[in-house]
Amino acid sequence: MKKVLLISLFLTIFAGEAFGSGFYVTQIGGTDAAPTEPNATAVFWNPAALGPIEGTSCLLDITTILRTVKYDKPTEGLPGYEGTTEEAKLFNVSPLPFFGVTSDFGLDSWHFGLGIYAPFGSSTEWDDPDGPQRYQSIEGSITTMYLTPAVSYTARPWLHFGAGFSYVRSLFNSKRRIDLTDDLGGVTEDPAMEAELTMDGIAGNQWNTTVGGLVYFEEEWAIGMSYSSPLFIKNQGVIKVAPIGSEAEILLGGTTAEAEAELETTFPQSIKLSAQYFLRDNLRVRGYLEWVDWSQLETITIKRGKTTNILIPEETISEKYYQDAWGVRLGSKYWLKDNLAFFGGLGFDSNAVPDESQGADISDSNKIALSVGTSLGLDSVADFLMADAFKVTFGFNQVFLFSRDIEESQVYPPANGTYKSSASLINLNIELRFL
Repeated sequence: MKKVLLISLFLTIFAGEAFGSGFYVTQIGGTDAAPTEPNATAVFWNPAALGPIEGTSCLLDITTILRTVKYDKPTEGLPGYEGTTEEAKLFNVSPLPFFGVTSDFGLDSWHFGLGIYAPFGSSTEWDDPDGPQRYQSIEGSITTMYLTPAVSYTARPWLHFGAGFSYVRSLFNSKRRIDLTDDLGGVTEDPAMEAELTMDGIAGNQWNTTVGGLVYFEEEWAIGMSYSSPLFIKNQGVIKVAPIGSEAEILLGGTTAEAEAELETTFPQSIKLSAQYFLRDNLRVRGYLEWVDWSQLETITIKRGKTTNILIPEETISEKYYQDAWGVRLGSKYWLKDNLAFFGGLGFDSNAVPDESQGADISDSNKIALSVGTSLGLDSVADFLMADAFKVTFGFNQVFLFSRDIEESQVYPPANGTYKSSASLINLNIELRFL
């Protein structure tokens, strides 16, 4: 009986805490960034876009995500909810930094870049650890840091090819409750049958590749396209299961089970495409299209290492149901002066998580985004720093996620209910160039 219980526990550890299109942040470099934009963020968007950059440059960028989620769960007939809330809320702030440098080292056809950034990242901490969301999430975080050297080759003055090779460090942390009644009998979601599951420092390393091309006529039009390979990561760390409820403490002997574990999973491949055109010398329009292959995440496998309980299974496999996601954005940029510009846009991103996999830990849905921003060149600061250009860019992106009503959840315990989310992305970057 205990063996069946522990297998169930491990199968539910990674029900989605870290995965979903909402955690793939494609706003690195701000709302004006794209595969056609020649600055240091090209190491992420499209390495070929390093080609048009003359001299040496550096860029510091911070995108701060302010996220709200509200989850209303039907609790009729469930024990332990009498007199407690049926509503769960969170408000989290997650800063995601980027730092990059580029240089042509005085060469005509070769350009180089180096960037440090986190394209997958989020943190979650719910207001009430005993709320109805506790079986999916109490708190958790995912961080994937990329260190990417990149190179671009200029085949023609208007034609560039590029490649980037990333060292990736991933880190997962999570805390949630487990319902033991599915395997041991009893009434679903009985607080007396709860255990708490935590994972600490689940970390791994891997390599990733991005390749791209760019056709760039600066004063007229440009087309850029890039491909990022899938990322297969083996993460290692410690997982703990501790009894919380009175009955669970008796069943588990009042002790905490602990195991070294290896988590195998896949981050998706993606394709980014952007095209821009100057309607006038000071007015540019741009379109962007992205495809993210979340269907590659078919299973999550956990392999056991050293453990305090030999009944913990040697290997467990959890099946997922994620679906490919895509996004489209349209925007424009207007230069009021040579050193002052304003930009804005409208975008749509599809949902990667079907109803059967939706939970309070994911909160993904179809979404619409509105963005505005401005960039300002400061010649006096550039002169003080003995540079040729100094530019500050500020952007704001408001993301409206569609409300979702889930009635046929296949997670355990069922995560039926209404999910409402929104996110605000505040971006600030500073760029310095030496020609």
